[in-house]
Amino acid sequence: MDPNQNTPLKIRLSTLVDLRIPHFSRSVPPGTVLQYTLKPTDTEFWYHTFRDTLLEKLGHKHYPVFRWGDGECVFSVGYRMARPSSGQNPIWYYCRTALSAYVKHRLHRNFLSGTPSYGYERYNHREWLLARQKFVHQLQRIAQEGSIGFNFVVQQSVPFCDQYIAPVCDWLDQHRINISDHNYFPCYFVYALLTGPDLNVVLAGRHVLVVTSDLREKSSLLASRLLLSGACSVQFLSISRSRAMLDVISLADVKTPVDVALIGAGVGAANVIDQLRPLNAVCIDSGFALDCLAEPALRGCRVYTLPDTEA
Repeated sequence: MDPNQNTPLKIRLSTLVDLRIPHFSRSVPPGTVLQYTLKPTDTEFWYHTFRDTLLEKLGHKHYPVFRWGDGECVFSVGYRMARPSSGQNPIWYYCRTALSAYVKHRLHRNFLSGTPSYGYERYNHREWLLARQKFVHQLQRIAQEGSIGFNFVVQQSVPFCDQYIAPVCDWLDQHRINISDHNYFPCYFVYALLTGPDLNVVLAGRHVLVVTSDLREKSSLLASRLLLSGACSVQFLSISRSRAMLDVISLADVKTPVDVALIGAGVGAANVIDQLRPLNAVCIDSGFALDCLAEPALRGCRVYTLPDTEA
């Protein structure tokens, strides 16, 4: 056991490193993104370790990869108001932000994430409370069996979710979701893996399952792109558009074997991943990377989605 494991996560997660990812040096120059880590590390080596771990697990066992962003922050600990940035009038900022939070979350009793056009999830207060209890157990399993990619970064000198880092760390500790060198990685590794040249390495000769909503719009485009990237077969499993955390999934129509499952489900990806365990596949919470695969015009809209070969 890590001798530092008993130290609170918010104290262990105190090192900032320049997030350099192979094949993304042109679109993301040095110093653009700084990642909070558990220790000083060479992030290019870290990325290769992450990729090689997935390759090692392919075809052998269930291995979950879950991403933690702003939606997961709010889902776990509730809405927290960010501090005003430099130059903003604090009175105007806090009044406007408080009003926005009231309208969006109805005094924090309902969960609403994303927009109707992207990443939309909505649960009433009771559903949120019940789903959050499931979320804890799902995360415990993910942390034990796979890895969690946290988007705890400073991007272009602006902290992302800075107001959530300490409370989220405390929440993870409280619920015994053990975060260590073995399961902690930068969220952006997933984007780089799925939009860069390593996609061909991961998919070569593999059977792929895509789990997401709005399949009528995406399926043909995604299938074409994934097959061109080396997959030998692609199949789809549809989920609800805004309530994936409550979905009960049937695997009856899924053809096996499945080597890789790519999931677009927001916070609900934890629930989806948990129900895909019988497939013994590498399950990757892919999010926006799936949209980039279906719509190449979106590449570059977020960091680490435009590789050097296209920059």
